Amino acid sequence: MIAILRPGDWFGEHCVAIASLRTSTAATLQPSTIARVSRKDIVRALERTPAFAKLFTFPLLSRFGELEAELMGQMCNPIEERLARILLLLAGFGLQPKAKPVPVKVSQETLVQLAGTARSRAGYFMNRFQNMGLT
Repeated sequence: MIAILRPGDWFGEHCVAIASLRTSTAATLQPSTIARVSRKDIVRALERTPAFAKLFTFPLLSRFGELEAELMGQMCNPIEERLARILLLLAGFGLQPKAKPVPVKVSQETLVQLAGTARSRAGYFMNRFQNMGLT
């Protein structure tokens, strides 16, 4: 698992650059409405509408930076830091001012997948966070 998206976020942009059907799988944690836009329509809009190209490109570059940071974090940061970062992100910490946090119920299994650790390790650190009064 790489990310949890919020309302208004988009995904699947990799298929615009690479003409493949899909490179990953998305799943919802709660009931969601998802709109599908064909690669052909996106490419046409990018070519014909500079304003759309700008709206598409800047978040895309930001997403690549976030994914790179996430990958480095998975490789270099200890489990406790990864788990704390995930919990802060889920709580909406650091969201842009106009973005509202959306409550999301996340299972321990999902946290384990996001942190890239074993359930016992995630449970250990969740207990430590709770004992420190952080939950």
